[in-house]
Amino acid sequence: MSTTLPGTAVARSSGPPADQKDQMREAVRQARGRKRRRTVSVRFAQLGLVIAILGSWELMSRTGVLPDAKLFYGNPTGVGAFLWENHGHLAANAVATVYASFLGFTLGASSGIVVGLLFGRFEFLERTFDPVMNVLASLPRIALAPLFLLWFGISDTAKVALAISIVFFVVLFNTLAGVRSVEGELRTVATLLGASSRQVFVKVVLPGAVPVLFAGLRLALMFSILGVVGSEMIAARQGLGLDVVVYGQNLQPNGVFAVLAILATVSGVFSAVLRLVEGRLLRWMPERT
Repeated sequence: MSTTLPGTAVARSSGPPADQKDQMREAVRQARGRKRRRTVSVRFAQLGLVIAILGSWELMSRTGVLPDAKLFYGNPTGVGAFLWENHGHLAANAVATVYASFLGFTLGASSGIVVGLLFGRFEFLERTFDPVMNVLASLPRIALAPLFLLWFGISDTAKVALAISIVFFVVLFNTLAGVRSVEGELRTVATLLGASSRQVFVKVVLPGAVPVLFAGLRLALMFSILGVVGSEMIAARQGLGLDVVVYGQNLQPNGVFAVLAILATVSGVFSAVLRLVEGRLLRWMPERT
């Protein structure tokens, strides 16, 4: 007569043995360690590349390989000195540019996501507005800057409007592409399991569109900054784009490169934040674990 209690077999088969669990944990730990080592190696390689570029630039400007470097090319030490000596002025203008860029990105991206999701959800809307959207998207945005300045004056509104006009279409088309990238088999399976069309869109389509959407957001972020700087270069009361024009006209390459360094830093910080948010949203993807 067996003395095995009811449910014992079920309890024993509820998961892998302890030694297999330990092996799985060790494999995960080793994989994470390799990933950290690769990340550190990449960071050191990137740092070395930057040092090599800056060092070569400094050397060529000091040895005369770059003729008349003070007038045309500048050098890293000169850029650093310019940043230090003009940090107050540059900080004030950087705030103006960052504010307009962030506002234009936020408004343009949010509206682009909403319209893109509507087009992805309702095919009739997409087919109706597709010709108009394609025509508007094909217009060169920088050519609209004088119109925005005419309509809104030399103000932050004109800069923000130009940024919105760029960001909106970038995010719109990437959102629509993300919705379309979701495999039809997944939608079919969800439908067969009893999901409504709304549930399929929310539970299947939206998560599947996130990777393509964030690729568009990173691109739109850069275009937002470019749009604001371009508007400031045409006409503005303050901003880094205005500084680029002034320093260029006065043969101050160190000033131009100082502004570019600030813009690169701002863009890098914004991109890092977007990547962090994207990583949080995509923790369910196996390749990101």
